[in-house]
Amino acid sequence: MNIEQKTHHRDTENSEAAKRNRHQKTFRPNRIQGIKESALGITSPWIKGFSKRMEETLMWLRGLAGVVLLLVSLGQASLSQSYTRDSTVDDAKRIEPVRNGEEAPDFSLEDLQGNTVTLSEARGKTATVVVFYRGYWCPFCARQLAELRSLAKGNEQIRLLAISIDDHETTKKFIEKISSDGNGSVNYTMLSDPDHKVIDKYGLHDPSYDGTKFDGIPHPAVYVIDKAGRVAWSKVESDYKVRPSNADIRAALERLN
Repeated sequence: MNIEQKTHHRDTENSEAAKRNRHQKTFRPNRIQGIKESALGITSPWIKGFSKRMEETLMWLRGLAGVVLLLVSLGQASLSQSYTRDSTVDDAKRIEPVRNGEEAPDFSLEDLQGNTVTLSEARGKTATVVVFYRGYWCPFCARQLAELRSLAKGNEQIRLLAISIDDHETTKKFIEKISSDGNGSVNYTMLSDPDHKVIDKYGLHDPSYDGTKFDGIPHPAVYVIDKAGRVAWSKVESDYKVRPSNADIRAALERLN
């Protein structure tokens, strides 16, 4: 090969090499770009869909959390209202006396002989007078109970029950004190309510004495209960010095006939 041929051959090789280089430089970026575009073309809709689903899921979870919080708040409010309502009912039993026309709460208490006396035993038979007094130490109660000995006239039978928190021994001494005036012995039934359950049941609890040795004593009260077991007449005193007279009680009893 002569010099001219060698030179032409070399130029040809150089020209082809240059073309290959240009082709490679052009192909590689385009290929990479194509791969990127292809990948983006494949993944971009999936990513968008996934992101949308995640966003919807988060929104749903937020909504669910809001509902749960609302239900918890309502539940707490309901419990609070329920507790308040129950507390109010319990308090009402202690401070709101049984009213006329209501059914008299039944009870069973022991008399001085240890016998159980039940209010409803007289239902359908006779009316009952129930007297709640403060205690042996109260001079106004002593005077009232002394006067009640003359409530019945002649051979008249009146069922009268006198209730206090005093125990039996204290009540016996109180009876002796009342009878010592020479006007006769106590002719009605004295009952002991040491835990003041009946007093509370009738709404007569006097909170002024809470925390003292007289805790549980009642406001002075008299109930006339008819044969059907309903309160026909009542007198509850806020002033412990005041008591209804025998005439008031008899008038209420006569209206039952």
